[in-house]
Amino acid sequence: MNDEHTRVDDKAQDAVGVPADRHSGGRPRRRHASRPVARSQPDGVVDRWRERLASLPAHPRDPAKGHHAGPTVERPRTVAEAAEELGLSVHTVRAWIASRRLAHIRLGRAIRIPAAELRRVIDAGTVPAERQ
Repeated sequence: MNDEHTRVDDKAQDAVGVPADRHSGGRPRRRHASRPVARSQPDGVVDRWRERLASLPAHPRDPAKGHHAGPTVERPRTVAEAAEELGLSVHTVRAWIASRRLAHIRLGRAIRIPAAELRRVIDAGTVPAERQ
């Protein structure tokens, strides 16, 4: 018998035709069975959910539709956004944060500057005009 017919080459395939992965030690790649898109729900659950959504207003905080938006809280700015708003470099804003010249919020490694702090810095640095 010829060795050419029994030899396995580098592009070997398993019994179902899946190419062997060279990074997995020659083992064939596993193909996962396709997962169902939607799980079957007990009868009535989807209908109750649709009824509940239909009873809610479409846009609960839309001032154009007469709903009161409530108090607005501005989201804190990133260092890059604060630098852009103040017209400074990111390096300067980071230096001000390190020297405690600029109040900030630390969320893990992320640094955020409150919008009120940016307004305070702008107001503190604004020189009033002498003439009108």
